[in-house]
Amino acid sequence: MAKAAHHLSPCLSSPEVGLLLGVEGQRPMGYRPALTSPGDFRQRRGAPGATRGAFVAAARSSMRRGVATTQSASRIAAVAVECSDALLKVSRGPGTPGVTQKPCKSASSTRSPAAPSKSAKPALSERYRPPPTLPELVGMLAGDTLGVRMTALQSLQACATNEGSRSSMVASGAPGLLVAMVADMPRVGLELGRMSLLLLTSLALESAGRAAILASGAVPTFLKLLPRLTGEVQELVLSLLGGLAARDAGGIAADRVRAEMVAQGVVPPLLALLRSHSARAVSLASAALAHIATYHGNSARIVELGAIAPLLDSLLPSADPEVQAKAAWALANIASTNRSRNVLLEANAISALAQLLKDGPLIAKAQAAGALAALATRDPKDRMHIASLGDEDEDEDVDALPLDGHIFLDAGVMEPLVALLSDSDAPEAQAQAAHAVMQLAVRHPLQEPIIAAGAL
Repeated sequence: MAKAAHHLSPCLSSPEVGLLLGVEGQRPMGYRPALTSPGDFRQRRGAPGATRGAFVAAARSSMRRGVATTQSASRIAAVAVECSDALLKVSRGPGTPGVTQKPCKSASSTRSPAAPSKSAKPALSERYRPPPTLPELVGMLAGDTLGVRMTALQSLQACATNEGSRSSMVASGAPGLLVAMVADMPRVGLELGRMSLLLLTSLALESAGRAAILASGAVPTFLKLLPRLTGEVQELVLSLLGGLAARDAGGIAADRVRAEMVAQGVVPPLLALLRSHSARAVSLASAALAHIATYHGNSARIVELGAIAPLLDSLLPSADPEVQAKAAWALANIASTNRSRNVLLEANAISALAQLLKDGPLIAKAQAAGALAALATRDPKDRMHIASLGDEDEDEDVDALPLDGHIFLDAGVMEPLVALLSDSDAPEAQAQAAHAVMQLAVRHPLQEPIIAAGAL
C-alpha cells in the first residue's frame, strides 16, 4: 500500500481530492470523511475493481455533507476517477503497464514520458514524481522531522544488501550523518538509533565505509554511549566495534586501526561487559577483543587492563558455548608474545583450556586448541610489532619461555587433540588441533609422546 500511496501522491495532493478526503478545508462538526487514505479506501471498498464507483460515491457524499459545493462536485468526481484508475494499476503489482519501479537508484534521474498532444490533457502517470535516489535519501537523514529520517533509514536499509548501493551511500556522506544520529540517540530515541546502527553495520562491510565511519568519530561516540545501552542496541554497537577492528579501512592498515582504537580507550568498556549477565553481550565483547588483539602490539595493554581473569572465567563449564568459544579465541590472540604467554601460564590458562578441550562443545574445543597452540609457541625474542607502525616498543624483549613441554602432557591435552584430528566433520577443529600438535612437536621435545598418542 505504501507503493500505492507514492504513485497516487500527485492526484491525492490536489485541492479537489483534498476536499474529498477531508485533508483540506474546514470539516463540519462531526464530519468523518468518506476516505482518509488509499489504504483506508482499499480496506473499506475491497476489490480494486470497485475503485471508480467508490470514489465517485465519495465525491457525492462529500457534496451532500457540505464539504464540496455543487459547482466543484463534477471536478472532484473527475479527479477522483483519475486517482482510482491509478490505484487500480498500482494494486495489480509489478509489471503493470504505466507503473515503473526503480528501487535503489544511485544517481538522480527523471522520467521522460512521451510528450502529450496540445489538445490532450497530460496523463496522470506523466505527473508521477519519481522515487528519491540514494543521494537524496542520504540527504533526508538530516531531515527536519524524525519521520522523514525514519523513512530514509528504512529505504536505505532495504537497498544496503547491494554493494554498489552501499558504496553510493558512503560516497554521499551517510556514515557521518548516521554516527551523528547515534550520538543524538538520547534525543531522537532508541528506534532511530537502532536503525542507524543497523545501516552502519551494513556500510561497515565496505573498506571505504569503515574508513568513513572511523573518520566520523564513531569509536568515541560508541564508547560514550555503551555503558548506558542494553539489549539489541548494545549488541549492535559491540558488533560494529568488532567489525571496525576486523579489517583494513580504506587504505588504513588493519593493525593501525586496532592500535588507534586501543588509544581511544576501547578496551576498558569491553572488559566491563565481560561480566555482563547477557551471554550475547559477553560473546560480542570477547569477539571485539579478539579482533583488537590480532595486532600483537595491543596484547600488553589488554593484559595490563585485566583481561585474563574474566576471559578465563568465560571458559567455565557453566558458560554459554558461544561465550566459551569467543573467550578462547581472544586468549589465543592475546597469547601472541612471550610476555602475554607468561601471564597466561601464571594464571593456569593451560589447565582451563585443557578442560574445555576435553569436555566443552565442539565450537569451543576448536578455539581451545588454537589457544593451546598459541601458548605452546616460543619466540627467541618478542617481535617488534609496534616498531612496524613507526612507534617504539617501550618494554624490553622477553627471553624465550623456559617452558617444559610436559606441562601440556600433564594437563591431558594429547588425547582430546588426537580426537579432534580424527573428526572429519569439523575441518576447523581439525586445523586448530593440527596446529597445536605441530607447535608441541616443533617447539618442545615431545615427539615420542605425540606418536604414542596416535597423532600420526
